[in-house]
Amino acid sequence: MKHSVLHRVFYIWSVMLFIAMGSVNGQTWNRVAISELTSTDVFVILDTTSGCAMINSNGASSAPTPYALTLNSDKSEIIGNVPENCKWNIEEDATGYIFHPNGTASTWLYSTNQNNGIRVGSTNANKHFIMESDFLKNVEYGRFVGIYNEQDWRSYTSIHTNIASTRTCFYKYTAVQSDVPTPTISLASGTYYTAQTVTLACEDPEAVIHY
Repeated sequence: MKHSVLHRVFYIWSVMLFIAMGSVNGQTWNRVAISELTSTDVFVILDTTSGCAMINSNGASSAPTPYALTLNSDKSEIIGNVPENCKWNIEEDATGYIFHPNGTASTWLYSTNQNNGIRVGSTNANKHFIMESDFLKNVEYGRFVGIYNEQDWRSYTSIHTNIASTRTCFYKYTAVQSDVPTPTISLASGTYYTAQTVTLACEDPEAVIHY
């Protein structure tokens, strides 16, 4: 019985030491110029006027839906989590930039020759874009990409009417190593002769406590 009590006390102390020394990978999404993006980067295409990102999951059936994200005060960084369907990859060739949903090269962003003709798919080759006057511009059709009334992302021949307020920026994902706030344990150190309920907690909502 004496051996069992000593073992239990040692176990409680070892949990406290292990979790207090942990660290976690956080993430930041910082605004960058399109020229700074490389083929290995993950990023968000976002209109800074509305704070809405372009999703990649509507496919060829409908125009990309705007997804509201939170920006900091000077709009240099996205605050909070970014869903998978807002993440993009990029490649560049002699014609322009090509945007792929994160993790795939088999589909891409493209434009038809219609106002609401922005799509994601694999059957249309009008997939090259450049930046012009804070707008993405489809090279093949000369159409500018922007958000129409926060309803969807569209492509128009003019920037002066339905998408005039759009300001397209790119936010690149960066993993950062940061210290985890010291986790807490609900049970005070000491000797216990009966079973106890122990709660481990951490102020960081994304922290994972291993014990």
